[in-house]
Amino acid sequence: MPQHEFGSRKAKALKYLALTSTALACLGQPITASADEIWTGATSTDWFTAGNWKNSTVPTSGDDVLLNPTFPNPTVISGTNATAHYLFLGTIASYTGSLTIKNGGTLASTAGYVGYLSNASGVVTVTGAGSAWNNSSDLFLASSTNSTGTLTISNGGAVSDTVGHVGYGGTGTATVDGSGSTWTNSGDLYIAEHGTGTLVVTKGGAVSNATGTIGWHVGSNGMVTVDGAGSSWTNSSNLFVGDQGAGTLTVSNGGAVSNASAHIGHLAGSTGMVFVDGAGSTWTSSGSLSVGDLGTGTLAISHGGAVSNGGGVVGAIAGSTGMVFVDGAGSTWTNSSNLAIGDFGAGTLAITNGGAVSNDTAYIGNSIGSSGMVSVANAGSTWTSADMYVGGLSTGTLSISNGGAVSSGSTYVGYGAASTGTVFVDGAGSTWTNSGNLTVGNLGTGTLAISNGGSVVSQGGVVGVDVGASGSVTVDGIGSVWTNNSSLTVGADGTGTLAISNGGKVTSTAGYLSFDAGSVGTATVSGAGSTWTNSSLLFVGQRGTGSLIVSNGGKVANTDGFVGGSAGSIGMASISGTNSTWANSGNLNVGGFGPGTLTIANGGTVSAGGVVNIAGLAGSIGTLNIGAAGGSPATAAGSLNAASIQFGPGAGTINFNHTDANYIFAAAMSGAGTINQIAGNTNLTADSSGFTGATNVSGGRLA
Repeated sequence: MPQHEFGSRKAKALKYLALTSTALACLGQPITASADEIWTGATSTDWFTAGNWKNSTVPTSGDDVLLNPTFPNPTVISGTNATAHYLFLGTIASYTGSLTIKNGGTLASTAGYVGYLSNASGVVTVTGAGSAWNNSSDLFLASSTNSTGTLTISNGGAVSDTVGHVGYGGTGTATVDGSGSTWTNSGDLYIAEHGTGTLVVTKGGAVSNATGTIGWHVGSNGMVTVDGAGSSWTNSSNLFVGDQGAGTLTVSNGGAVSNASAHIGHLAGSTGMVFVDGAGSTWTSSGSLSVGDLGTGTLAISHGGAVSNGGGVVGAIAGSTGMVFVDGAGSTWTNSSNLAIGDFGAGTLAITNGGAVSNDTAYIGNSIGSSGMVSVANAGSTWTSADMYVGGLSTGTLSISNGGAVSSGSTYVGYGAASTGTVFVDGAGSTWTNSGNLTVGNLGTGTLAISNGGSVVSQGGVVGVDVGASGSVTVDGIGSVWTNNSSLTVGADGTGTLAISNGGKVTSTAGYLSFDAGSVGTATVSGAGSTWTNSSLLFVGQRGTGSLIVSNGGKVANTDGFVGGSAGSIGMASISGTNSTWANSGNLNVGGFGPGTLTIANGGTVSAGGVVNIAGLAGSIGTLNIGAAGGSPATAAGSLNAASIQFGPGAGTINFNHTDANYIFAAAMSGAGTINQIAGNTNLTADSSGFTGATNVSGGRLA
């Protein structure tokens, strides 16, 4: 079976501070500060007023700057260009450092720390067109445990840095609000590294970076919201939602997120959740999308949201759990490559209320030890796939209900040895359309249940393909249909079962019950309105053991019929019950190179437009039972509507073993065979002068 790989791994990013002095600062080392680096706000809010600084000197690009208390005056940069080396806000517990950049003012610094030490806070606001804070190195929001760092970019303001850290150790919050408002990270962006981080992009704001991570380390909790038309988060590299911690991404009301490959619930113990909600909301991955790598991942697409990517995998690695929900008209998940639901882990996909999913080849329960479940429910809900494997090498389940629709190329249900595949198609309007062949039980165990008006279409059908395989198909209820545009084989080299009941219908060109030596194929057609219609021939036992049972008003139709075909085959057909029929428009052959037995009882009817041949080949055995078989208790007779019966050179037998008082048998018999009158009163009304065989009367009457 074709395999796929989703091998993207997070590239080594800048995870610790690049500069020695920066690293020492974040580790709580003493900060050597000259007097002009400490804000007092003694005279005003103006950064450029020397009297607002402890050393009465405005900072330059070589100075480290400390902004702590917001009283008596918080710090403001307005309309002019300011510089600093390292900028620290919140270096005193219980105090808040504040900075506002507005009216086109700018600040150029090496690195920024907003909420630097434990229990301290920092707040930075960059607002208005032309207002900017540019860092040549990293920007930290909430550097230490229990610290708080807040960054607000609004009304066209701009912030830039190398690597962005939101919630490095404490609680960090970044908001990018309004058209033209931007936060540009030339390197990576981390939302919640060890602490709690929140990023909100709204009303046309834009954030960009290389790799994006939400919830990096164990115990971290990161949340990102991209909301509103024009709001965007652009990751030029990969995106991790729940790397080792907990991560949540919400894209809503027309927001847009893009990246290379994406991982939701990346490493063991992680939890990742992504919500894409609302018309125009998009999440685009140019690479693969993995929902539940080693952790737990959830993706929910609703109200017209759209997700697109290369290959998709839900439940990637052993021990992982992945869940995807696509709900509502216009909600779409588009995979340009393959999609695995349960690759090595446990995967679930639910498509409801008009949602749509598309992909290349699909795997449900792909690898050994995996499990996959897909549900497509409600009118308008669709899943469009190329070839499909339900139970690839493990356990896979597909459920189509309440008007859901699935289309695929060729499909295998129970593909590999030891695999188990199950498909349910239930309810009026529920459809599964296969442009190629449908295989139920390829090397493993496959089950297909069509019920309550469900419909399945395939090019050809094979049930129980290989040696050791087991396939079972049930078509139950009025309106339930399986349409094969080519032949239907039940038991190719394995064991196959077809059950049609309570008004279900199956159509095919040719039908084969047991195709190759060692195979077993059984078809049961039971109940008023239940039909199996073959536009061509029907073999009951082609080379293996085939059984056809028609009862309680069921109907089977074909051109030529064969009960026992090639050497080594065994064919058995039983037509029993009022209105139960087997209609052969051509010849009916009972016993070819292998033995064949046809039993017609309890008001059942078999018809042949041509000749009924019994034991037509040398060495063959063919038996026709009217009522019961010889040696069994007599039962009510059925009817054979045929102009003539021809006994061939093999061992042909007709047993009349019934309970009717005046049974009419109107077919003319010829050739050397055996007629056994065992029970009941039988009247032979046709000219059987060509019969040259033996007649034995052991009970009842033969006239």
